[in-house]
Amino acid sequence: MGQAPQPAVRLHDVLSSDYANNCEELLNEENVCLLYDGNPVVLGMNTKKICTYDQVLLSSGMGQNVWLGHYLYVCDHTLVRMNLLDGTIDIAPDVICKGVYTQDGKLLVDQYLEEVSSDSK
Repeated sequence: MGQAPQPAVRLHDVLSSDYANNCEELLNEENVCLLYDGNPVVLGMNTKKICTYDQVLLSSGMGQNVWLGHYLYVCDHTLVRMNLLDGTIDIAPDVICKGVYTQDGKLLVDQYLEEVSSDSK
């Protein structure tokens, strides 16, 4: 079950946010890629230049991540969402996940299912 499609966000707004470092050089890039290894990094696909974000997510950096609208979603046991425009971080401690994906502009979260023990039958 996904959420409603996110409003389109201009790449310029994300790269110009107060939390972006040295991203001005990427404003004219035709394609960029958002990488994640504990904190977000944007890579210009043509120039191979990078910019970073000041905000560090509370994660090992080993989980899956998805860039959707102006949010970076990370699944590293729990679902974490970082707003790339203002740096705010939301943690969903009750959403124990093993993966995040997008489809048709919607966020999909792959959650663990609870095992039913034979004693409870």
